[in-house]
Amino acid sequence: MPFLSGFKLIDTPGPNEWESASFNTIALKQTALEVLRTCNAILFILDYTSFKDNTNSELLQELIEKRSDFLAQNRGKIYFVLNKIDIKSEKDRPIDDVIKDLKNTLIGFGIPEPMIYPASAWKGLLAKLIQKKIATPEDKADFKNFFIAKYIEEDEDGDIVVPKLKDIAPKALEDSGITTIENAVIQTVVNNSGWNLLSDVLAIFNKSAQSVEETLITEIRGWEVEFEALQKEIDGYKQHSDSARQKVAIVKKSVEEQKQILINKFNQGVNQFAEKAKKEIAVEINKVAKNSKKNSSKHKEKTLWSLLVGAVTLFSGHSESDPYKIRVKDKKEAEKVGKLINQYCTPIIHNFWLDTQDSLVREGTKIREGLVQKIQQEIQAISDKLSEYIGQSLEVDINTNPIQFPKFEFSGIDAKIQQQQEVFTKTKKETRKKSRCCKSDKVYEVDVDYQETISFYEIDLRLTLQGIHQKIDEQVERNQGMLERVIQKQVSEDFWKAERQINDYINRFQFQFDQLLKERATREIEAPDIVAKLENQRIKVSEYLNELISIQEMLNAWRVNTYFSNKLLSV
Repeated sequence: MPFLSGFKLIDTPGPNEWESASFNTIALKQTALEVLRTCNAILFILDYTSFKDNTNSELLQELIEKRSDFLAQNRGKIYFVLNKIDIKSEKDRPIDDVIKDLKNTLIGFGIPEPMIYPASAWKGLLAKLIQKKIATPEDKADFKNFFIAKYIEEDEDGDIVVPKLKDIAPKALEDSGITTIENAVIQTVVNNSGWNLLSDVLAIFNKSAQSVEETLITEIRGWEVEFEALQKEIDGYKQHSDSARQKVAIVKKSVEEQKQILINKFNQGVNQFAEKAKKEIAVEINKVAKNSKKNSSKHKEKTLWSLLVGAVTLFSGHSESDPYKIRVKDKKEAEKVGKLINQYCTPIIHNFWLDTQDSLVREGTKIREGLVQKIQQEIQAISDKLSEYIGQSLEVDINTNPIQFPKFEFSGIDAKIQQQQEVFTKTKKETRKKSRCCKSDKVYEVDVDYQETISFYEIDLRLTLQGIHQKIDEQVERNQGMLERVIQKQVSEDFWKAERQINDYINRFQFQFDQLLKERATREIEAPDIVAKLENQRIKVSEYLNELISIQEMLNAWRVNTYFSNKLLSV
């Protein structure tokens, strides 16, 4: 499917994998949160075996709760796939009944009109492999053992006829439900991305064509009115355009205030992350001190103390010794303690930061979108007033000048953060320093100091905690600086886009009027011919605009048709 070549299919981790020791769960979580913020379609995979007897509300509740934020924001592009329906036996409930109960449960969890598709991914895969003639003997054997029974036929004499696998494969693929899901998801991707892109491009073309038409209309009218009257209206236009620029400056001041509110909200979120991370690490360090004082070796749950006890030989001094100073027998053991502290604390802090960053990006995106809408509305109102004056003063019909923010030019906070990180990384590499902003696994690691005595090595946990806190503070300062740069750049660009559009509009008419006065002063005798030529050009532009309207209507009809086709697939 060539038109999907620019898209990525990403398999995010499920609930069981968050706690798995087999994966770098921080990296998995980071990937999942990033794609859930920016994806075009979401396939929520459920296992039929968990729902065949009755709707497993507890399991589903856990799934929904862990992803409640994105579910609430992305209801129109989420698809629930009930996989492994090939496992259904004769004694199990009908698939339709399972789907009905599942749908009611999802509605109860706040997901209206959930789209649920039954599927047998294994059957679909085997059918595709057979169709493409790349199925192995094992693949063919699996298909015969588990799926061929449904496709056995009887001839007119009642004898059993087993069709060839290549003849069965297309029907088996259709029966698997995979093609239905593919079509539904593709339609969503095309609707959400393709339609927006085409619609934005058409809007840009339409605006450009309208500006040409407006130029021709005003120029025609400029040749028709008396010269003195034209001069008077142009002087009035200059006053109105100066007033418009002053109003734009007021909007800019308001935007700066809103920008600072957004920056403050991000800074507050980062500071809360720091406090939470510091408290959690302090709790773990205090547990080590408490257990060290008791000389406890019990470690049923996974804690920093349990890791230390399991990996190195710890021993206490006299009973009056400081519990925050732990002792080991040699330098190698002391270094091992430092490594274990870093290994335990780093993922905790990173996990807090990922949650914080995800929350900030989501909330920041909402605020920014609201701010963009505010900029658009306020600049649009200024532009409309100017259009109204031109139309009334010259007694012509002038279209409004739409202030546009095309989606394909509207990069998200995620993208800007990534750009800042890349610039930061590049700069640091050039200066030969190894630090990668908030994505480095080593960013929170500290040097755990230890002191050599006559018979043992001593580690001061208070100094270790101070070192970790200092690293968190350094990271907070760096992230606050990065996020502030992102917000400053994005909001400034958003306002600049609107400001540029109205300035272009003001300057276009100003230039046109100035040129018109010069032309009228030297070519007044040619006025009838000039007006006739301009009118011919206006007619051609009008025809072009009508074509654009027809294309937009076709695009809208296509979107409606694909939407209802998608709903029918779901039914």
